[in-house]
Amino acid sequence: MSEATTKTAPPRSARRTWILLLGVLAVLLVFAGTYGRHRQETEIRNVLFANSALAAAQLEGCMMQRVPLAGGWSAVPETKGHRRAWNAARTLRVDVIDQGARRRLEIAAQGGRALDAGEAAALKACLGGQR
Repeated sequence: MSEATTKTAPPRSARRTWILLLGVLAVLLVFAGTYGRHRQETEIRNVLFANSALAAAQLEGCMMQRVPLAGGWSAVPETKGHRRAWNAARTLRVDVIDQGARRRLEIAAQGGRALDAGEAAALKACLGGQR
């Protein structure tokens, strides 16, 4: 006495409901990720800037080595000769702007916080021409 069980597909309305639910969840995740990143970037405030006669490549290399910047330097499309790097947590941004005879080094931090001792020492060393 064996009973044959046949599996039937779920009703079409149940599949549609699950697809709609997963789609809404995906949209919410994308929104949360982009909103959080945008909000974090708008909370960045300039802390200081310095002008230097050092080459842009030297400043970039020194800052990358001494400050924990992640992902390398990326060009800022709005300004020619403007390159930017962030730290891993995206709470510190360093900009190097090539202005011909001089370079402008800008540092911005989340909420405009002061630089910590390591960041300040790195800035001093890099502006002093150390590698």
